[in-house]
Amino acid sequence: MNVFFKMLSAPTGKKALMAVSGGIWIGFLLVHLLGNLQILFGQDAMNQYAHFLQNLGSVKWIARSIFLISFILHVILAAILKFQNSSARPEGYTKHNTIRATLASRSMALSGLAILSFIIYHILHYTLGTVHSEYFGQLDSEGRHDVYFMVTESFKNPWITLAYITAILFVSLHLSHAFSSMFQTLGLNGPRTEALWKSTGYFLAAIVLFGYSAIPIAAIYGLI
Repeated sequence: MNVFFKMLSAPTGKKALMAVSGGIWIGFLLVHLLGNLQILFGQDAMNQYAHFLQNLGSVKWIARSIFLISFILHVILAAILKFQNSSARPEGYTKHNTIRATLASRSMALSGLAILSFIIYHILHYTLGTVHSEYFGQLDSEGRHDVYFMVTESFKNPWITLAYITAILFVSLHLSHAFSSMFQTLGLNGPRTEALWKSTGYFLAAIVLFGYSAIPIAAIYGLI
């Protein structure tokens, strides 16, 4: 615990913890995508997968706790580092050098806020059923929570589909820079690996974009 607080007290420690927490969420995004794609195999496959997750017991809550703590830590550290960077140069630069900066790297704060808003909306939609409650709480013929119905019917609403695809665009934009930045922060990047990490980041961002977007698009066109 003392090591944790020592890391929090140093800028490099904050960046390292932010990189690790971000890496946890990159892993979650990819695993979650594999699970979500079960919907392409039909109602039984999707509902069976969802039922399996719901019955993991303590494992489910441990995983949720890790993801929640990682997410909160990532957001708080991002805000602190942003504030410290701004405080270090209160007058700002007269001219910004953005020759090597990409759209993704320049918009990390904006995409991060968009992702935060989306996660809150996503939890209210699919986990709590607070919004779009008309699609929530249905059971299938096996008595399982009908996740397939909830997802497919929700995405037949073009506004819900638009909201999700827009959010995934921001997630992919954030990921495309965050992946290589994570290795840079942890000291695992160099001249020989820089191109590899950047290319991998773009590749993973493309998988996330097309993978997650395929579900609402398939639903709105009646393919699932």
